[in-house]
Amino acid sequence: IDRIRRAEKEVIAKQRKLETIFNTVPVGMLILNEERRIEQINWEAMKKSRQDFAEIYDQPVGEFFQCVNSSISPKSCGEGLHCSTCPMARMLNKALLLGESSHGEEFPKMINVDGVPTRVWWRVSAAPLFLNNRRNVLLIVEDITQYKLLQENLSKSCDFYLTLFENFPVLIWRAGINKTCDYFNRSWQEFTGGKNGERTDCDWQDLVHSGDYLRRCREFDSAFSVQRPFSLEYRLKRHDG
Repeated sequence: IDRIRRAEKEVIAKQRKLETIFNTVPVGMLILNEERRIEQINWEAMKKSRQDFAEIYDQPVGEFFQCVNSSISPKSCGEGLHCSTCPMARMLNKALLLGESSHGEEFPKMINVDGVPTRVWWRVSAAPLFLNNRRNVLLIVEDITQYKLLQENLSKSCDFYLTLFENFPVLIWRAGINKTCDYFNRSWQEFTGGKNGERTDCDWQDLVHSGDYLRRCREFDSAFSVQRPFSLEYRLKRHDG
C-alpha cells in the first residue's frame, strides 16, 4: 500500500510540474479535443483574448483566434468553405486523424482584430495527445508578425540599394560571407563584357592583371577577416582586352 501511495504521489508531482511548464512557457499553447474545441490553454495564449477561461473553454479554436473564415462559416471551425486551404486546419487534421506531428510551420493568417480583418504571421506546431483515453492535439502558436515585417522591410531596403547601385557610373561588386562575389552592377558588366550572374570569384584571376592579382587577394582577405573597409588600386581587364 505504501508503494502504491508513493507512486501516486510521484505521478501527481509530475503532473503538477508539467502543468507549471505548460502555464509558464512564453509561447501560446492550447490542448484541443477531436472537435477542435479548447480544453486547456496556457497564460501566454490567454493574453491573445479578452475572455476568461470559463468563456474560452470548449470554444472552437478558430473562433478563439478570431479567424476570418471561422467568423463567416455557418459550420464549426475547420468545416468552412475556405478551411480546406488553411495550414492550421491541415496540421490539426494530420495530428487528430493520422497521429502525426507538424513542427514550426510559418504562414500568414487573416484574423479579426477589433472587428477589422488583419493579416498576421504565425509559427505553428501541432502534436497528437491521448488524455483520458481520448484523442487530443497540443497546438503551439507563436505570433511572428513583427519579425516578418522586419524581414520584409530589410528586403525592400536591400532591393532599393541594389537598384540604386545598378545604375551608378562606377564599377560595384558585392561579396557574401563566404568571400564569393554574388553581385556586379551594370557598369561592371559593361566594362568586363560579362552578363549578370556570370562573374564569380573564379574569374578574378582572369580579370585582374597578373602583377596586381596576389596583392589584391592579400588585401581583400586581410580586410575581410577583420571586417574593415579597404581601398586598393589594381589593373582590371576591359572587355576588349
